[in-house]
Amino acid sequence: MPGLKKEEVKVEIEDGRVLQISGERSQEQEEKSDTWHCVEQSSGRFSKRFKLPENTKVEEVKATMENGVLTVTMPKEEIKRPDVRPIQISSWESLRFFCCVWLFLCCWLLGLVFEEHEEQVEEHEEY
Repeated sequence: MPGLKKEEVKVEIEDGRVLQISGERSQEQEEKSDTWHCVEQSSGRFSKRFKLPENTKVEEVKATMENGVLTVTMPKEEIKRPDVRPIQISSWESLRFFCCVWLFLCCWLLGLVFEEHEEQVEEHEEY
């Protein structure tokens, strides 16, 4: 914004999510010679709007202007990342192995129970 003073520029936030930079430039140009004198005054308005990101800390937006350069600083809130827990993908082979082990243990336990039951029946028959 070369040639502008900071007093000629406005930085505003509208509706909590729109940054508006606007201003008015007025310039006076004077030319003279021995036979004539001319003073021209020109002016112009400008406006630019930007939608702010959702995670902008609107209360902490700051603007500085130095040597015709406008700098607007907009801190952002830290976005919380979801807690991710990886899930192991098992193959049919590992699942089949697990099932075989489980079946073996179940049969073995049933066999022990069945043997114990037979022993109890035999003891009962002896009496």
